[in-house]
Amino acid sequence: MTGRYAIRLGLWGFHEGAELPLSEATLAQELKSAGYRTSLVGKWHLGCSTEMHLPMNRGFDTYYGYLNGKIDYWNKTYGSFLDLHDGMDLETDEAILDHTLHNAYVLQNKAEYALKYHAEYHSAEPLFLLYSMQLVHDQWTAPDRFLERCSYPNNDTMSDYVQDVEYQYCGMNLMLDEAIANLTCAMETYGFVDNTIMIVVSDNGGESTIQGNNYPFRGSKGSTYRGGVTVQGFIHSKLISDNMKGQSYHGIVHITDWLPTIMGLATNYEWTGSLVDATIDGVDMWETIMNNGTSTHVEIAHYANGEGAASIQYNHYKLELGTTPSGAGIVSWVFEEDLKPENSDLSCENVSLMDYASADDAESTAVKDNTLIRNIIKVGLILLVAISFFIIVVIYRISAKKGYNDISKDPGFYDKVGTTPMVVQGTPSRRGNINSTPQSHRKHDLKESKPLL
Repeated sequence: MTGRYAIRLGLWGFHEGAELPLSEATLAQELKSAGYRTSLVGKWHLGCSTEMHLPMNRGFDTYYGYLNGKIDYWNKTYGSFLDLHDGMDLETDEAILDHTLHNAYVLQNKAEYALKYHAEYHSAEPLFLLYSMQLVHDQWTAPDRFLERCSYPNNDTMSDYVQDVEYQYCGMNLMLDEAIANLTCAMETYGFVDNTIMIVVSDNGGESTIQGNNYPFRGSKGSTYRGGVTVQGFIHSKLISDNMKGQSYHGIVHITDWLPTIMGLATNYEWTGSLVDATIDGVDMWETIMNNGTSTHVEIAHYANGEGAASIQYNHYKLELGTTPSGAGIVSWVFEEDLKPENSDLSCENVSLMDYASADDAESTAVKDNTLIRNIIKVGLILLVAISFFIIVVIYRISAKKGYNDISKDPGFYDKVGTTPMVVQGTPSRRGNINSTPQSHRKHDLKESKPLL
């Protein structure tokens, strides 16, 4: 987001309280200065202690997602707190918050709608969409229609827990494949294909808990060994020359490289944002990658958990400092057996993840049915209360005309029932806290933050 090592910014390790300093400019802010509309769907995790730390005050025109490192796929909670936001407000749609609806469906719907919304209302402006997907982060769980394509390990050398996790992880990876496929289909539907660059990258090596496949490297997520910091990625675009399509680049590319690379492309190398003269650790890698050249990013500082584990890399040499989890270079059963291209439906004609009421997901249909029933009940109760109030008022007026005494005017009435009249001061309700930190939720410009659903 800044093109700078996180260690420069105090964001070291896995500490949930760390926040991106307000003094730092983000990629979204730089792109806005270049005339782009910006949208974020998914994970933020760069601070939420004040409104100024939230995505829509860090350069994003629209935002839908969660503020912390992860949330429950079904409950949409972080710990005991709801952490699913539409712009500056907590999500309140009961159909979305229903515990039978997997959150990957929700985020996919928002990402696809972000493209649709931009095409309909802002087609004259370029778009930057950051889809920070929740898949395949823990906890590992997938809907049944994806698990049906996976085989349970039944491996005596694995614990029941690992077998269960591997089974769910398989379903989540199939879900991820179709999510990315459906996003590219949405790009085609809404006219983004011809002039869009799609970059798909991971943020760390495989998780050792689920035997993440980092083979042949040692190490896993959380370590500075090759298995912890080497990830796969790809670039998809019609703007790539024919001789490079389908080719692999094996040079060194670091996550900090994406900001200067994207800004160069977005501004036709006339970038004039606030970060131009700042200390940027990343390097513009576009021409290097497109020409399969030698990487110009030769020095990299890696760090793991903020407790002494770190490494310094120069080209393909690396000095390891402190201790770091080594993990194991195990080839996961999941990747050997079930995650094959033919096991995913990647055509644009498949049932989209954004279709909550698909034929394959009876539970999703039930969500809408249940919501309709609940809404009918709510309307019925409101009408019942209104009618009851009307009847009470009519009866009171009739009784008053007949000369009946109003017992509440009896000076001893409140002493008899053990209470006194009170006036309740009307105060606006607070929608909730994130990490036990009070948040003030203002209504924002509806034109700039139209809900993505």
